[in-house]
Amino acid sequence: MLAASPIEPILMIGNHDHRETFKEIFSDAPVDADGYIQHVREIGGHRLIFLDTNLAGNHSGRLGPKRLAWLSAQLEESQRERKPALVFLHHHPVQIGVLATDILALVQKKEFAAILSRHRDTIRHVFFGHCHMSLSGSIERVPFSAPRSTSHPGWPEFEGRLAYGHGPIEPSYNLALIDDTSVVIHTIEYRLDDRIEWEPLTGGEAGTVTVPPGP
Repeated sequence: MLAASPIEPILMIGNHDHRETFKEIFSDAPVDADGYIQHVREIGGHRLIFLDTNLAGNHSGRLGPKRLAWLSAQLEESQRERKPALVFLHHHPVQIGVLATDILALVQKKEFAAILSRHRDTIRHVFFGHCHMSLSGSIERVPFSAPRSTSHPGWPEFEGRLAYGHGPIEPSYNLALIDDTSVVIHTIEYRLDDRIEWEPLTGGEAGTVTVPPGP
């Protein structure tokens, strides 16, 4: 599936992965000096920082001292070079108010937030997954977003029960449109593609369209 992809996938490690098996199967995946599956890409004038939050045998996230130091170093370099940064990690680094999910969050939330606070003028957006819910918000005034997941999307439970909600919820992925001045996140419920009806618009002068009347 990855080989047939029309775009180049950038692989990250999650809570169901085993690091050594991941490195064996995906031998081209970049690793840092300590063997963690994390690296930096420079795309479209941005510095993309991909983190490894995996702890073998545990579903909650970890960023120990070495990984936190690595993240700080990457952001300090971005700041020196005046290059905006986008940060990606699997586990959610903030409480989302859903007990069954929050017990599996990143453990070092305070340490991560402190790094964001020091570099809020450099970081444009934080992306994560793990929760299987569409999320957006901010941490230390740094915006974040998360997709619903392409696998068993969840439903939030806000009454403190240790329960995971699921049902007829469409899976989705997020599409991020990023330029020098904005970050726009689209949620794509891809299984609905063949059920969408398109209403053609008639073109007028350059930059104008005529919207057809409603029923």
